[in-house]
Amino acid sequence: MFWIVLCFATQISATLFYFWRKLKSLHLKKKIQNFV
Repeated sequence: MFWIVLCFATQISATLFYFWRKLKSLHLKKKIQNFV
């Protein structure tokens, strides 16, 4: 049971991190476009 929860938590955190980086890169692109 513990390993299933651990695996699930790792997958969720990895997904959140991926989306966070994607949002951050989009935000940076918008900032650069506004700056130029």
